Amino acid sequence: MPMRLWSRFFSKPPAEPVGPQFGALPYKIVDGQVVVLLITSRGRGKWIFPKGRQMEGKTPWESAELEAYEEAGVVGEIETTPIGSYFLPVTEERPSPSRSRCFRCWSPTSARTGRKWGSAIAIGRFCPKPSG
Repeated sequence: MPMRLWSRFFSKPPAEPVGPQFGALPYKIVDGQVVVLLITSRGRGKWIFPKGRQMEGKTPWESAELEAYEEAGVVGEIETTPIGSYFLPVTEERPSPSRSRCFRCWSPTSARTGRKWGSAIAIGRFCPKPSG
């Protein structure tokens, strides 16, 4: 097998650019209960909120809104004030911790299939527990 072909399939994934990410917390009301949306990450298959880097010419909340649409098919009204933030840990693809800020996104429409809508309690089962 030529080395170029070998490295194409077995090389390390490219490193993520360093810097903050902006995510959307899509939610809607179902039977009087707030439910939120999680999607699976491409690399590791973990349940996450749609997020990504700030796009050129876009505000952080506009970037989060566009990520929610691109990654989950969510259309809604996004708030301009973040509701919280968290740090993404160091991984093979992410050589240093990265801060991610979340914006609430009211989403009365359904997202693409393969996504999980659920109450905070139900969604908690899909999220990793903090260690320590």
